[in-house]
Amino acid sequence: MEIRLQKIPDDNECITYDLIGVSSKDDDKIKKLKQYQTYVFKVVHERNYKHHKKFFALLNLAFENQQHYESFESFRKIMTMKAGYFDEVVTSKGETVYLPRSISFDNMGQDKFESLYKDVIMAVADELKIEVPQLEEEIENLTQ
Repeated sequence: MEIRLQKIPDDNECITYDLIGVSSKDDDKIKKLKQYQTYVFKVVHERNYKHHKKFFALLNLAFENQQHYESFESFRKIMTMKAGYFDEVVTSKGETVYLPRSISFDNMGQDKFESLYKDVIMAVADELKIEVPQLEEEIENLTQ
């Protein structure tokens, strides 16, 4: 979602809402905004860091219990792609290449990350030939 906003003086008679920075760096950025200039803000539900850690606990556990992949990074990318999070790119030679989508905090909000987590846990369960509830229980035990 995008919102267009203007910074206006406090004594203006229009409906106003206060937005405050979460950190001093955010406050500094807000102070640099010019009055009456229109800005476009992208509104994203901030990612839950604990959920991010849970995601990587899932991938680490799965990586340790498989024999096909030598590199964790390769394994992570393959599981992301098996979960459907990839882009198709056609090279200049006409070949189709598949690239995993970025899961960085800047590129994926919490809502999409929750969907990714659900899809990856299913891909991992399939890869390890175990049931999703069993895998979820293992992850809960690791992250408590």
